[in-house]
Amino acid sequence: MTSNLAQVSTLLLLVGLFGASGLAGAADPAPQRSGDVTASTKERIKWQYDRIRSFRVVYRVTSSTSDSGSRHVVNQMGRLRKVENVHFGVLSPELDLNHTIQFYDGRTLDVFNVNARYFETSLRNAKLPYMWKVRVDLYVTAVGWWPAGDAAPPDDPMRNPYRPVRWLLSDADCVVSKSEDQLILIERPGRERVWIDGALNYAVRKRENWDKESGKLLTRSTCSQFKHFGSLDETGHYLPTLLVVEAFGEDPTTPNDRTEVAVESLELNRLSKQDFEFELPPGTFIQNRDNHEFLLLPGGRDVLDHNIHTAAQIMQFLKHRARENTTSSLAGSLKRAGLNRVPQ
Repeated sequence: MTSNLAQVSTLLLLVGLFGASGLAGAADPAPQRSGDVTASTKERIKWQYDRIRSFRVVYRVTSSTSDSGSRHVVNQMGRLRKVENVHFGVLSPELDLNHTIQFYDGRTLDVFNVNARYFETSLRNAKLPYMWKVRVDLYVTAVGWWPAGDAAPPDDPMRNPYRPVRWLLSDADCVVSKSEDQLILIERPGRERVWIDGALNYAVRKRENWDKESGKLLTRSTCSQFKHFGSLDETGHYLPTLLVVEAFGEDPTTPNDRTEVAVESLELNRLSKQDFEFELPPGTFIQNRDNHEFLLLPGGRDVLDHNIHTAAQIMQFLKHRARENTTSSLAGSLKRAGLNRVPQ
């Protein structure tokens, strides 16, 4: 058993041991506003986004093509990530077998399965493509932000659909102009467009991205119901509490899917390293995925009772669903046969 696994069994899993940028200190003076889209305007926009040093958002996701949804708690600061995902729909959130808390610190990728009380840690997995699911968050990137102190995200729509604003403005092919509705339009021709509202201290209003090869529209995201954070002057921030993402196929006028991201709570510049710590509960099974060593924390008899109760509820639901499906199928057969009711 390695010493670091033994340490995990003591008190806290300190995900933030490997460093991150701190909270924002005294703010640098704001670059002057400009009526035209000039180099100074670009610097003013970058400055506005760089002032957000940490991000915590809680939101729910629903889709037009699914009866299920999910709730996410996202903490980002520097290289640190902590993300909790809970799914709901046909089963209640308490019965979600994929309820996870995921951690990334630039060195390791760790995952805790809440209901199974299973924790895994890996250096290798932190270098695989899966880690982008933890590093990149749909809402955070859609509103244009990326943590200061972290390396630039990949310029790859499959891993990061929306380029953060400060990196977008630094791209060589970036073109900035005024749109017809007097919003600031940031564009990479044939790839991405971002509409920014100067009246809302350069908040993102809308985004679109296209397939670079075919030129087809892939997604459109629209931000609305903005909430103000910070000072009432030009140094404050406006962020949306509703994000709608439309995904397109062959027809660019009709989306195949419409996803709503509804924000429950949002905090800026309030996180510290302690917000990325986590105490493993008794009875947790810990595994190092790289060398397959494991450790079982003492205690946790309640885990067995909880799992038995969860399994019983799931079995009851499945039996009920099977009965409903059988009844529905029988009802359809009787209707086709000219009968109007299902025998009890």
